[in-house]
Amino acid sequence: GVLACGKHFPGHGDTDKDSHKTMPVIPFSRARLDSLELFPFRVLAKAGLGSMMVAHLFVPELDNTPNLPSSLSHKIVTKLLREEMGFEGLIFTDAMNMKGLATHHPKGVADVKALKAGIDIILMPGDFPLAVKMVKQAADSGDIDIRELDEKCRRVLRAKYRVGLNSYK
Repeated sequence: GVLACGKHFPGHGDTDKDSHKTMPVIPFSRARLDSLELFPFRVLAKAGLGSMMVAHLFVPELDNTPNLPSSLSHKIVTKLLREEMGFEGLIFTDAMNMKGLATHHPKGVADVKALKAGIDIILMPGDFPLAVKMVKQAADSGDIDIRELDEKCRRVLRAKYRVGLNSYK
């Protein structure tokens, strides 16, 4: 009856920086990432883990877009975690008010980027009303596909059903 969450994808263990204060860099080769950092997440994805949290890390081997954290990267969230690894559960951001993200990505804009990257649930937006406003504007303008938002909602509802939240007690 619980929803376990693996974190911090794609691997926050081998860094000397704190993503609450700055964006850590994970400078390793793809072979190293596959054999060490990504290994536990692959196992958890195959085992049907309910959710994953994506960290605010710069992993140039996975996406070398300057100042783009893994949490806002379509290559990392959708292409790697969702498609390559076959992860079907919920995908959360780490807290959006952390400086590792907020230094280069303004409030509201970052929330839209996270959803476009493939994130399902945004944690602790820096400005919640602004985030809602900007996501609505992005959906209204077609910048975010409404079908993708619908699929995110379906994943949330499936997760709630999976842990019994459809039967209120």
